[in-house]
Amino acid sequence: MDAEDTFCLLGGTLANAYWVEALASKSTLGVVYRAIELTSRLPVAIRCLDVPATLDVQGRSQLARSLVRETLVSHRLALPSQAITRILDVASARSPCREWFPYVVRDWFDGESLRAFGDRQRLTLGKLGSILELLEPVAFALARAHELRLAHAALTSESILVIPTATGMRTQLLDFGVASALAESPRLLAALGPDFSFQLSDPRYAAPEQFDSRYGAVGPWTDVFSFGLILSELLSGRQALDGVSPLELTIAAANPQRRPTPRKLGVEVSDRVEATFLRALAPEPLARFPSLRPFWSALCAERT
Repeated sequence: MDAEDTFCLLGGTLANAYWVEALASKSTLGVVYRAIELTSRLPVAIRCLDVPATLDVQGRSQLARSLVRETLVSHRLALPSQAITRILDVASARSPCREWFPYVVRDWFDGESLRAFGDRQRLTLGKLGSILELLEPVAFALARAHELRLAHAALTSESILVIPTATGMRTQLLDFGVASALAESPRLLAALGPDFSFQLSDPRYAAPEQFDSRYGAVGPWTDVFSFGLILSELLSGRQALDGVSPLELTIAAANPQRRPTPRKLGVEVSDRVEATFLRALAPEPLARFPSLRPFWSALCAERT
């Protein structure tokens, strides 16, 4: 078994429908495999979610219902916006090394994560205008979701894909609704234990309310914080939050004296751009932009 094939699926068939041919990525939400849908012979991505073995039957049923509900929402969002990935299937299975696991099937795209793309293109991505142009489709899709009071809640530079096209590059948002489905399953949260926040979102991009409920609920304002961190990283070429461990990152996310704005990361920006990032990255949700559209509009007004 491959060291990262934690679901023991490589080289086999899942649900008599998908031939699993390769590992694609691994994150806090689980493992993504590249597979071939046997009827159409088209490639798909299968995200297998890493849930505790202690999750009982009722908890599994609860999680399965939440996944179906949230992925139906994401499917409806994907219809008007090609920047949100379609969900093709939601189900559960077992494998030689897993008694039970849920999985989500989506379209496969030949591209690379925004993180990998940014690492290669730092010289061209260091300008705000270039970054805004690249991320505009994702920003518009998120803004539309926020108008419907829906949040992604697990935005990272790995959940945005950069895809080459005949005319350049386009960006695609992955996994909309998956983190929300996990967070809406009380029995799953109980099985995960007190550190569940670190397993539902990447702590390098998480807002304070995802670590500590005393900051309030998770919502569109949470995506604003995560998106601000992503933009700061693309501008600076550095990790926005100081720290390696979840505890260090928690402290950094909530530190009111040191906000991970472009200037703090060594990037020269105008006073207005810096003020926009300071608001987007405020530890208190009520001090932030309430959703992505006003944040994005403020940045675009300073596009250079």
